[in-house]
Amino acid sequence: IVALSPRPEVLVHPGDLTHNARPEQYALARALLAEIGVPLVAVPGNRDSRQLFLESVPLPVERVPAPAFVQYALDLGTIRILALDTLDEGRGLGGYCEARFAHLSRMLAEGDGRPTVVAMHHPPVALQSVPGGVQFKCAQIAHRLTIELARDPSVVAVLAGHVHRRMTAQIGRASLETMPSLAVDLRKGVYPRGHDDRPILLLHDITATRVTTRTVALNPIS
Repeated sequence: IVALSPRPEVLVHPGDLTHNARPEQYALARALLAEIGVPLVAVPGNRDSRQLFLESVPLPVERVPAPAFVQYALDLGTIRILALDTLDEGRGLGGYCEARFAHLSRMLAEGDGRPTVVAMHHPPVALQSVPGGVQFKCAQIAHRLTIELARDPSVVAVLAGHVHRRMTAQIGRASLETMPSLAVDLRKGVYPRGHDDRPILLLHDITATRVTTRTVALNPIS
């Protein structure tokens, strides 16, 4: 990522920073992320510990506004990025609660209509070819979250993870993109020949009217 030219303005990590939520794994993740040198928007995934995440991850805000959850907004001037916490501690599927819904509503209202990107771990809609359908323990909660995002015209993109493959969908006017797993042995889906041992990331170009996404294959990690 450091070698990309131009270097991205911000790095979005949609969760599962570690595989087993061990302190030494967070220490390594923190060291690697610090080398990139751009603001990091990260959210906890189902393999993360919320407490260790908050203690270890260099978030671009001094304190998350809702301390019980990892939800916050990063203001980049022309656009905003909202980080949502869909972790249901101890479970693989996502969850969301009234406190997080209320905080999301406040963050959306504070945007003054500027283009807004939303980052979360669990995609709130069912994706084709992903087993199990919607990746929340309660489909009604996922549907409510989808409606909340779809009815706000400022939301132009939703970036998620969890499914270990690149998938796309629409939530209102927003494009939903899921990030393939950076760990190539955990990645799912079909990719071009020669990419089997190469980490893949998504590079997003976001404006007020358009979101363009392309796949970038990085050099293998030695």
